[in-house]
Amino acid sequence: HASDRFDGTKGDIEEHRDYTLLAAYEVTVRDDWKTRLADFGKKAAEGKLPKYVILAAGVRSDPDLHPASRLAEFVSGLPFDLAVVDLEDFFSVFCAELYREELRLAFNRAYALLAEPHLSGRVDLLDKFRTVANTWLEP
Repeated sequence: HASDRFDGTKGDIEEHRDYTLLAAYEVTVRDDWKTRLADFGKKAAEGKLPKYVILAAGVRSDPDLHPASRLAEFVSGLPFDLAVVDLEDFFSVFCAELYREELRLAFNRAYALLAEPHLSGRVDLLDKFRTVANTWLEP
């Protein structure tokens, strides 16, 4: 959140075409995103975005958001169009689209970035990453 404010971006990930902002995505594992909906609406309005997308951890395990009818109810009263996607579902779909070697390369690159001391370097996160990766990759 602070980095978005610092650099003026509308999301953690932005999609541009010919210098025009097409979409913005917030990626979070924190559960406080539900209390920041006004901030996301403001970003969507400032960026003239038809829809704002949040990729959040734990959407399927959140009783306010699951099943899908509760998620639809949760976003229905907002003054902007909001899509909320479970982070695990997002990765499952995109990993399924990769061929085995592409998947291996992507996981190895992500691990290398996570291991960089100036980016993270946290042993606990590396252990969690290996656990997840082992469910996707052959030993």
